Amino acid sequence: MNLNGIRVRDFSVPARYDPSGSATGLASGDKGIYNNLARETVALSISGQTLCTATENALAQDGPPASSPPSRPRPVHPVSRARNQSRAGT
Repeated sequence: MNLNGIRVRDFSVPARYDPSGSATGLASGDKGIYNNLARETVALSISGQTLCTATENALAQDGPPASSPPSRPRPVHPVSRARNQSRAGT
C-alpha cells in the first residue's frame, strides 16, 4: 500500500503458510498458520530490496501453538521485492 492506503502490489506467499485442515489447526495433518495467528509484522531491509514478515506463532505442521510468551521460533518470510519471490529457506 502507498501512504494513501491504496494497494500497490501483492507478494507471493509460500504454500506452507496456507491454512488447511481443521478449524483449530490442532488435528493431525493440519498445515499453515493458526487461526488469528498469521502475519504480525513487516519490515523492509536497509537496502530496500527485501521485505520480511513474521507470524505470531509457529505453523501447524511445526507442532502445537506456543503459549504466551512464545517458546518456539516463529517463521520469518523474506521476499525479494525486485523479483516478488521468496528467498531460499523460507
